[in-house]
Amino acid sequence: MRIIISDTSCLIDLRKADLLDAFINTPFERVIPDVIFEQELIEFTSAHYEILTHGVEVQSLPPEGVNRAIEVNRLNPVLTLNDSFAFALAESTENSILLTGDRNLRLFAKSNDLEVHGVLWMLEQIRISTDVEVKTLVDVLEIFHTDPTVHLPTNEITRMITKYKKIIDRKK
Repeated sequence: MRIIISDTSCLIDLRKADLLDAFINTPFERVIPDVIFEQELIEFTSAHYEILTHGVEVQSLPPEGVNRAIEVNRLNPVLTLNDSFAFALAESTENSILLTGDRNLRLFAKSNDLEVHGVLWMLEQIRISTDVEVKTLVDVLEIFHTDPTVHLPTNEITRMITKYKKIIDRKK
């Protein structure tokens, strides 16, 4: 089974979209570094934490992983230390996919031959593998499109909205 290693930004976007339940019902294992769980999800409610603790494994890096995260952070000061932890965990986890909304982390991961995707890819995985209605995903994308705190490519959001509306029209 493929393993999703998530950074903070995607989890925050999925929380905003009220899709954490759907996220944990996709056919992946889900893992986040313990430092992200403990330090960066401060706006999550106890209900959000409950969802995550039942569907996401919180994992500590071994000492060599911590050293790798520190090295990555030192070599790439544009990355946060927690982004570096997500990278190091993905790099050391066989069959993993790094799920991130951070452009710099995405570029660095790709340059190190890691498979990397973002929240829009995850929305498509949710559409394919869960019972979330396509109309709900259109609503989410429209919210993302207007939310100034969500930093997703406008052209990709528009493309997905168009695609999903065609799916809805075909079902009528």
